[in-house]
Amino acid sequence: VRLIHEHVSINKEARDSWMACMEMAMTQLDYDDELKQRLTENFLVIATLLINH
Repeated sequence: VRLIHEHVSINKEARDSWMACMEMAMTQLDYDDELKQRLTENFLVIATLLINH
């Protein structure tokens, strides 16, 4: 995943914006709270690993 995204400048602000978009998407899709929590935790780990600036 990191290799695929290395051409994109990703900082903490970009990560946080992406996380906010994912939160909105999960809310719109009406995911239950437990699933949203698990996905959010996993998304945050991956998104943080992608920070390159």
